[in-house]
Amino acid sequence: MSNQLELFEVLSKDQLQAINDYTETKRKESLRKTESVKNTVALLIEGGFVEGKDYRVTHETKDVTKEVTLGRYNDPFVAEVSFTETYGNVFIKYNYYSSDSHSILTRTSSVRADYKKLECSCITPQYRAYLPSSLLQKLIEKNQKAQDEFDRADADTQIMSYTISKYEKLYPNACVTPSTDYTNYSGKYTQYNTVLIEFKSGSTVSLRLGYQKDAEYVSKSHDAVVKNLKMVSQLCNHFNNQ
Repeated sequence: MSNQLELFEVLSKDQLQAINDYTETKRKESLRKTESVKNTVALLIEGGFVEGKDYRVTHETKDVTKEVTLGRYNDPFVAEVSFTETYGNVFIKYNYYSSDSHSILTRTSSVRADYKKLECSCITPQYRAYLPSSLLQKLIEKNQKAQDEFDRADADTQIMSYTISKYEKLYPNACVTPSTDYTNYSGKYTQYNTVLIEFKSGSTVSLRLGYQKDAEYVSKSHDAVVKNLKMVSQLCNHFNNQ
């Protein structure tokens, strides 16, 4: 019997207190989180959000038993403790446009109650809490923006295809390909789509696309013939023959 008792480690009073403090802390954390989720969901419903469509709840609690390290930093100990663990949260579902896959995808972002308001920075332009109805409007605007970006990209793809076909027919001996260029305004670079026409002479014309078919215009051009004209007379004759 004495040999069996030696197999069990006897915990000190301080260690037992540490275990009790830990389990009590976890219990309170679970209650606070559950109450917070409850308040958040209530505000979402008040604002007109629909579960499954606009938000989802993954919050749950479980009674678990784990080995945890407790005690003071200079005198830690490991104990097997049973306590209440809290998982998950409340997440708002929103759409965004992916240029890589040319599709509208769905993401989720955690939302939390702040008194009678809700905070979800991923769908709002400012990092602050909004009234539930105002946050719903921001979500609607966010989703509409994703749809607008998809529609714009879809239209751009059609215009690009149309423009390439147009210039391939006009200049069958030239190489017509999609390309990109950029503008630099106050150190901020903005990329845009172009159609590059490369002629056999080495000259090129870069066309920037408009917002509709047949609205393209010259963005850049390179005259390989002029570049190779070294003498003044050659250059003048070239312009005179235009």
